[in-house]
Amino acid sequence: MKILYFLAISLLAPIVLSAQVKNEDLRALLESKQFVFKANTAIPFADADLYQALRMLGNPGGGTIPLNTSVYDLQMKSDSVVAYLPYFGRAFMGVAEREDLSIKFNSKKFNYQLDRRKKGGWRIKIITQDLNRNFTLFLEIAESGYATLNVRDQVRQAISYYGYIDKLDE
Repeated sequence: MKILYFLAISLLAPIVLSAQVKNEDLRALLESKQFVFKANTAIPFADADLYQALRMLGNPGGGTIPLNTSVYDLQMKSDSVVAYLPYFGRAFMGVAEREDLSIKFNSKKFNYQLDRRKKGGWRIKIITQDLNRNFTLFLEIAESGYATLNVRDQVRQAISYYGYIDKLDE
């Protein structure tokens, strides 16, 4: 039993440690608008049809969808916000192009509001202003660097993502 416990800890420790940014570094990243949110899990809002489809595909977890690659992220730069995230949910308007199936945009004009939470951590609100369809993003960040991103769209159900904040690769 001890060997199994040690093996589990040794396999999971690098994942947990790699996701953590020091608190001082994290605050500096958020204030400078130079960071990336890397999504690990997508959480579509409650929809019985979606949950039934996910169960049929072998996802017994209900509403959580593990993202097994590290390509899904939200990059925050001082002059732009770039999103490449998968979307699972209901659209209230037809999709014109295949690229519109995901949340994919590059906005140069946006509002960025950073607030410190009373119980620790930070809250960021980003509103894009130069897209055909603007997005409102809410990012709740714990002091450990783990975060929840909520994306609201004008023509689709909102969706959330779990992940972590990391330094932006240059």
